[in-house]
Amino acid sequence: MKRFIKGFIKDLLGWFLYASRALDVFLLIRHRLYGSQGTVILLYHRVIPRDRKDGVCSFPGIVVSRESFEKQMRFLSEHYNVISLDDYLEARVKKIPLPYKTAVITFDDGWKDNFLCALPLLKRYKLPATIFLTAGFIGKEEVFWPEKLVFLVKQIAASRSKTRKPVEDGFLEELRQLLDSAPNNLREEKFRLLFTRAMERLLYLDESRRNTLIARLESCLNDFEYPSEENSCMNWEQIEEMKRSKISFGSHGVSHNILTVLQEEKIAEELEGSKRLIEDRLGIEVKSFAYPNGDYSEDIVGRVRGAGYKVALTVDPGINTLKTDIFRLKRINIHEGVSTGFSGNFSKGLFSLYLSGLL
Repeated sequence: MKRFIKGFIKDLLGWFLYASRALDVFLLIRHRLYGSQGTVILLYHRVIPRDRKDGVCSFPGIVVSRESFEKQMRFLSEHYNVISLDDYLEARVKKIPLPYKTAVITFDDGWKDNFLCALPLLKRYKLPATIFLTAGFIGKEEVFWPEKLVFLVKQIAASRSKTRKPVEDGFLEELRQLLDSAPNNLREEKFRLLFTRAMERLLYLDESRRNTLIARLESCLNDFEYPSEENSCMNWEQIEEMKRSKISFGSHGVSHNILTVLQEEKIAEELEGSKRLIEDRLGIEVKSFAYPNGDYSEDIVGRVRGAGYKVALTVDPGINTLKTDIFRLKRINIHEGVSTGFSGNFSKGLFSLYLSGLL
């Protein structure tokens, strides 16, 4: 009930501020206070057709439907000055004033659906974008471990398996609770909370330990196959075609492992190895880096700068001004919920409110 009321209030507030033009006035004043440099950078991950969502294993927080994405792109093309990340970087370095309501579009990971679903719409509305590639997954039918976890938990719950294999000594308590409460979908609030807790614990585990836990979950199912076609990254040919369509590329590391928990030599490979691989294959200079999972530290920021990158992006929410560290740029995460209003339809007011950085 609380979630219902909260959603209704946000939708109503967005509609009022948008319809009254009060939000535009606020954004204009803020832009001038920031020296004509207040810019929103949008963070997308996946763009999926609604009729294919059942094959998608990603958590809802990184997924937007193709139908909603098109409405978002149309809105941006009509109401925002959308520029490339390179143009934004140039404006920052040279302190060039930017028009009010300026936005940059970015994607993390390099999912295949970026090519299949997002690219045609970006081309239709003539919008630039930057995709941060996880270099080690390019061209491989490999599924990221969070997608494996979503798939396995759903399959184990659906099979109503009573096996105790995954709950032997040493198994994460968060995963035990998750399996004990798992419904057949990811919509229940309690389940979403437990899943988030389990994901957070797994994120910071040693990779070998995490792989062992995933393997123990796999052992609960007799015959299964990950839906890799729906959950894999682009290949080099698709990336080349996107490059010809004026899409730019940055690095998201090699393995998507969190940099702050890696050994020094591993950090160097994630930063330098990914940059070198993308540059060699595409014949471009890779200037930008997006921190995997958004995790960074003073040491990591220094290493990113030392690896030759000119700019780095976090998942910290907010608007970027001249005072924002160029290696700690903020982004607004975009998913289905940020533009779906109370009625279930696209809400210009709600989307505007998220773009403003006020939510």
